[in-house]
Amino acid sequence: MARAPVTYRLSKRGDAKIARAADRGLSVYNKPYSGPANFNYFTISARDEKGKLIGAVDAFGYYGWLFVRYLWVDGRYRRGERRVGTELMDRAEDYARKCGYHGVWLDTFEFQARPFYEKRGYSLFGELNDNPPGYSRYFMRKMIGKPPKGPRRSPARPR
Repeated sequence: MARAPVTYRLSKRGDAKIARAADRGLSVYNKPYSGPANFNYFTISARDEKGKLIGAVDAFGYYGWLFVRYLWVDGRYRRGERRVGTELMDRAEDYARKCGYHGVWLDTFEFQARPFYEKRGYSLFGELNDNPPGYSRYFMRKMIGKPPKGPRRSPARPR
């Protein structure tokens, strides 16, 4: 039997419809192994007395872990008494606990905030060299609860 031809297409700007279809397909494949993802996306913002945005954390949780995509604090609020970054991370970690997550992970570049996260109890679990060129990108995690116990499931392999 002859195989049907397959066509491939590069979309340099991405394609949201195809990305959603791929996400759904991967979720269906993963579910017998992982159970529901319980995806939860949120942001926490900090504003000054005039209402200007001075910091934010953007994160999402799934499979028991919170991933912090971004933590940004305006340079004028990074050090000193205000502790805006600390407060944003405290609030994100507290919310993660309320959601039942047992860990938080994130990445940071060598020129960013690795010492800040280490002071908060985060440990290194991976490093990507030359990302961007000449610098390292660090992957860090922190346990904030106990992971659920139980045997790994071995479902029939989905097709």
